Amino acid sequence: MLMEYEYIFEEVEVKKDSSPLFTLNGEEIDIWSDEYVNYHSKSIADYVKEKLLEFENAGIDPFNEIVGKNIEKEMVKNALMSGSNILFKGRKGYGKTTFSKTMVKLL
Repeated sequence: MLMEYEYIFEEVEVKKDSSPLFTLNGEEIDIWSDEYVNYHSKSIADYVKEKLLEFENAGIDPFNEIVGKNIEKEMVKNALMSGSNILFKGRKGYGKTTFSKTMVKLL
């Protein structure tokens, strides 16, 4: 017997009036307070953008572990700021893993 299933995926939006109770270390917390707003109101891309802007304003290179490759650094910064996907391609030893590890530090 062949069974067909229809899956419906929707965006789940938690709002203040429909949210469950949240506990942290055994105490009920209000996730909508200013103290916890950053934990649910931003995307990962937003966090990365903020961090990149902090580095930019301080005059610090966010990819200081990478020697040279200034054009590639700018391209990665532009992609991260615009929320675009990044695909690293190249031979062994070209810095793909180093770039990836450095990007994780922005979170």
